Amino acid sequence: MSTVEAEAIARDLEAFLRRNFQIAADDPGFNRQANLWEEGYVDSVGVVETVAHIESRWQITLPEHVVFDPAFTHVAGMAALISSLLQKGSP
Repeated sequence: MSTVEAEAIARDLEAFLRRNFQIAADDPGFNRQANLWEEGYVDSVGVVETVAHIESRWQITLPEHVVFDPAFTHVAGMAALISSLLQKGSP
């Protein structure tokens, strides 16, 4: 797979999250640095849905250390982690 830019991944994740968790386009608290779990945008079931989306969309398996990485709590961090996995080749 070719290198996927973190920006393109972030756009996809943002669209997925807005669509699946009914986050309004004008929500002032939602941005790529917002902690999705602490701010209440995504609950524990939503985490599973998000991981499933990521694995399906980019045909990768997210290692446990990535899912529990502090950066995995926000869109920008997720995008960077996914981009890094794609560049290295997923396990």
